[in-house]
Amino acid sequence: MEKCQLKTVISELAKYTNPKISWESPADTLSKFTPKTHSLDWSGNETSNRSSHYKLNTWLDFTPILLNANSNDESEASVQDQRKFVANWVADWAEKFPYDGVDLSGTTRGNDLAWYDMAAGIRAAILGHLLTINPDGVMGDETQKLLKQSARDHLIFLRDPSHWASHSNHGMYQSMGLLALIRQLPEISDKVEEDRCLAVSRIRNYLSTALSDDGVHLEHSPIYHSLVLRALKSIVVLLDSEREDEKALMDTFSRLQPAQAAMFMPNGVLAPFGDSYLMEASRLRPEDDSVLEQYSPKLQFLVTNGQKGERFTSDLYYSRGGGFASFKSDEGGGRNSFLAASGWFHSLVHKQLDDLSLIWAENDMLILADPGRYAYEGQTPNESDLRARGFYYDHPNRIYVESAHAHNTVEIDNRTESRRESPAYQSAFAVVEKTAHDIVILDMDIIREPLVHHQRLCVYIPGEKLVVIDELESIDETTHDFTQWWQFFPAWEVSDDTDGAQVSLAYNANWRSGRGESEDLASPDIDLANIDDAQNEAYRALFSDPEISLKGAFGCALSDGTSLPIAVKSYYGDEQGDKLMGWTSLSPGTFEPASSVGVSLEEPAKEMIMSAVYEIHKDKDSVIGLNNVQVKAGRRNLKSVTWDGAGEVRGIRYRRNDDSLEIYIGTRPKITLKRGLHSRNEEAQSLMKARAAIARGAPAREVYDYFDKAARTSWPNAIKEAAKYAETTGDEDRKLDLLEKAYRVGGSGEILPYARSLIDAESSRRDFAKAEALLIEAMQNNVRAAHYHLGELYENLDFDAASQVKAKEAYLSGAQQNHSGSIVRLAEILEESGDFSEALEWFEKAAKNQSRKAQFKLAQLYADKEIMPEKFNPKVALQYYVMAAEGGSKLAGYHGAKLALNKKQDIYDLNLGKRLLKIASDLGSGVAAYDLARLLRDEKNFDLDQIKRLLLNAKAAGLTKAQALLDEIVDAD
Repeated sequence: MEKCQLKTVISELAKYTNPKISWESPADTLSKFTPKTHSLDWSGNETSNRSSHYKLNTWLDFTPILLNANSNDESEASVQDQRKFVANWVADWAEKFPYDGVDLSGTTRGNDLAWYDMAAGIRAAILGHLLTINPDGVMGDETQKLLKQSARDHLIFLRDPSHWASHSNHGMYQSMGLLALIRQLPEISDKVEEDRCLAVSRIRNYLSTALSDDGVHLEHSPIYHSLVLRALKSIVVLLDSEREDEKALMDTFSRLQPAQAAMFMPNGVLAPFGDSYLMEASRLRPEDDSVLEQYSPKLQFLVTNGQKGERFTSDLYYSRGGGFASFKSDEGGGRNSFLAASGWFHSLVHKQLDDLSLIWAENDMLILADPGRYAYEGQTPNESDLRARGFYYDHPNRIYVESAHAHNTVEIDNRTESRRESPAYQSAFAVVEKTAHDIVILDMDIIREPLVHHQRLCVYIPGEKLVVIDELESIDETTHDFTQWWQFFPAWEVSDDTDGAQVSLAYNANWRSGRGESEDLASPDIDLANIDDAQNEAYRALFSDPEISLKGAFGCALSDGTSLPIAVKSYYGDEQGDKLMGWTSLSPGTFEPASSVGVSLEEPAKEMIMSAVYEIHKDKDSVIGLNNVQVKAGRRNLKSVTWDGAGEVRGIRYRRNDDSLEIYIGTRPKITLKRGLHSRNEEAQSLMKARAAIARGAPAREVYDYFDKAARTSWPNAIKEAAKYAETTGDEDRKLDLLEKAYRVGGSGEILPYARSLIDAESSRRDFAKAEALLIEAMQNNVRAAHYHLGELYENLDFDAASQVKAKEAYLSGAQQNHSGSIVRLAEILEESGDFSEALEWFEKAAKNQSRKAQFKLAQLYADKEIMPEKFNPKVALQYYVMAAEGGSKLAGYHGAKLALNKKQDIYDLNLGKRLLKIASDLGSGVAAYDLARLLRDEKNFDLDQIKRLLLNAKAAGLTKAQALLDEIVDAD
C-alpha cells in the first residue's frame, strides 16, 4: 500500500467529515481519526455533487487500500492497520443504514443513495472481499459483526426481484455483487446454489441484450463497454469453468476484448464517443496477473503500456452488429494513426446525436474529437420539447455535448433532430475496407429526421490526409439548411490566416486544459490542492506535440454539379442565444473552449454534396498549399472531388449504387467494393420513406409497401407505426390486424398495444376476456406496465366489489415492481377509501420516481390540516409543489404560489411565490399570469411591458377580468 493511496483516501474523506480530517502522517491519521471522533456525512454535504455522493456510498474511495495486499514503504502504517481504519468507516455506514426491507432509498435516514441499486451491488463485492481478508481478526469483533450483518442485508436486498435493475448495466453490477458476495461468504446464504444460479442467470440475461453478436456494448459509448469489461474482470477469478453457465460468462469476457482494444487510440486513451471521456487503458489492467493472461495480446499491450502483448500494425476493426469501425496503426516512437467512426443507433440509452461522426488522431495527438459526457445534470421536465427530442438532462452544457453541432457530422436546420422520432438502424456502414496500400475507405448510409438521406464517404490515408464527402437529399422534397461541423481537440488552434473555404490549424505548445477536478485522469500522487496544474500534467503525458501542421479545405455542389456558395466560420467558446458552439468536456464535470468549424450553405437546398479535405504536413512550420476544393457530378452518377494540394492524391471519383461502390483514388486503378447495409438499417430507411410518402400525400398502397419493407424481418416498431397510419385513415380492421401481428412477432414486449386495442370502447373487436389473458401473459413475462393496464381493465368492467378488488390487486403487484403508474393509482384508491397513511407512503415512492402527479398529491395531503392533522406540514407541502411545478405541472405552480404567498404561514416567501407563478404562467395558466401581474404591479420599479404581456396571456387563456386590469394599467400609463 503506497503512501499516496492512503493520502488520497484521507483527502476524499475530508470532504465529508465534521470536524474536517487533515492529513498529518500515516500513523497520526490512522490513530486520531475514527468515526467516533469525526462524524461522516454519508448524505453528502452542500458542496458535493451527486456523483461524489454516490462514490461515497459505494465506498469506492476506500478500494485502493482494500485492493493492495502489500506495502513497500516501511515507514508507513501496516496494511492491517490501514484495513482496520477502512473497516471502521465502513462499519459506521453499516450501523447507520441497515436494510429494513421497506425504506428502499434510505431517505428517512437522510441519505437517498444508501440503498441505491448499483451502489448496493458494488458494496456487496467489497464486503465479501473485506471480510475474506480478515484471517487474523484485524477488525474487532463488533466491527466484524456489523459487517457480517450488512453482508446479509445486501444479500436480501440483491435477491429481491423488485430491486433488480434488469434493463440497465446497474442490474449487471447488482448481480455481480451478489455472485461475489456468496462466492466469498457462502456461509451467509441458506441457499447458496439458488443464489448462484440467480446471479449468473441475471448477468447472462443482461449481457444477451446489452451486447451485439460480435461483442460490442450497445450503449453508444466506449466507456460503458469498458465498464462491462472491468466488471467481468473483477469476478472472472471467481468463476468456475466446470459450470456451463459460468464458462459462458468467461467466453463473453473474451468476446468483449477485440472491440475494447479497437476503441483505444494508439496512445492508450479511450476514443471519447458518446458519454465517454479520456480514460487511460491502464485503468483496465487487472490486479491479478492470472486475469491479465486471459486478455488478448493487443489488449495486453494497451493496458500494460507496451510491456506485454502485441503492437497494432495497420489493424482495421468493424462490428456489423455494434455499428462501430476503427483503424489503428502504431509504428512506435510516437508515430501512429487512428480513425474511428460511429455508425450506431440501438436505443436512446446514452445516444448522442453523433450519427456518422469521426474521431481522428495522428502521432499521439487527437485532431478531430468528440465533446464527451460533461455530466448527467439537470433533469428535463417530462412534457418539454427537449424531452420529446430525447434529452433527459437540461443543463446547457449537457444539451450541447449531446447535440449534432457538437460532433463531426452534419447538422440539419440548425437544430438537433429528435432521437425519439428517428428509428434505430443498428449499423450505418455499407463499406468498411482497407486497400492494399493501407488506404481506409468507409461508406455510411442512413436516413435521418427530418426525412433526409445522408451518405458519408471517408477516404483516409494514414499520416497524410482525410477526405470526407457528405451527400444529403430531402426525401420529402422540402428544403433544409445544412451545416457540416468539425470539432478539434483543444490543443489545436485555428490560425488567424483562415479565410474563404479553408482553415489552417496549428498545435499550441502552451495549451492548458481542465476546469475543475478530474477524478479519472489524476494519478493518486497528485497534490489535490493544485489539481489544475496536476490535471494539465496528466493531459500532457497523454497528448504531446505531434510536430505536424494541418489544413482543411471545403467545397459544395448540387448533384448536377452546380457549385453552391458556402460560409466557413470558426468558433471558440462561443454562445449565440441559447446555443453553445466551440466547447468540449475532456473529463467528467469539466467544460472548456475548443476550436470548432462550421461549414454551411448560404441558402437552403433540397440536396447537396459537400466535401472536406484535410492534409497533414510533417513539418509543422511549413505551409500546406491546399485549396480550391471542387465537387462535381458527371454522367452515370459519377461524382468527383478535386483540390490543389501538395500530396499525391489530388482527387477522388466515385460511383455508388445499392450493391457496390466504385472509387478512383488519385491516379490509382479503380477499386470496386461490395456495399451492404445492415438489415435493420434497410428497414429503418424504408420506415423513413413511408413517413416521407405520408408527408407528400402518396397513395395508401405506396405507404403500405414501404411499411411492409420496413417490417421485412418482422420489426414490431414498423408494424406498430403502420397501425398508427391505419388509425389515421380510419382503417380500423387493418389497425387491429397489424397490432396483433406486432404481438405475434414481437412476443410479450408487444402485448400492450394489442391488449389496449381490445379494451378500447371504440374498437370493433372489443374483447375484455382476451385482453385479460394477454395482460396476465405480459405480467408473467415481467412487463411491468401490464399490471397497470390490467387494473384499468378491471376498473372498466361493470362496477362491482369483485372487479374493484381485482383492480387493486393488479395495481399492488405493479407497485411492488416499482411501476410508477401502478403506484400512483394504488395510492389514489387508498386515498379514496380513507386510508391516508398508506396512500401517503405509496405517493412518496412514486414521487421518488419523479411522478409529477404523485408530487402534487403529496403537496395537497401535507397542506390539508383536516385530512391528516398529524402529518400537516406546509413546508414539506411547498417542497412537493415546487418539485411538481418544476416537472411541468402548472396546477402545482399555482397552488404552490398560493401557499408560499400566504402571510399567515411561517413559510411566506415572496420570491418563491413569484417564481412559481411564473412557472405556472409559462405553462399556460391564465390565473397565474394575472396574479403575477398584480404582484409585479405593486413593486416600486416594475416592468410595465412584462406586466402587459402577462395580462394579455391571461386574457388569451380565457380570464376575462385580465382585460379590466390591463385597461387600468394602460390608462394610468
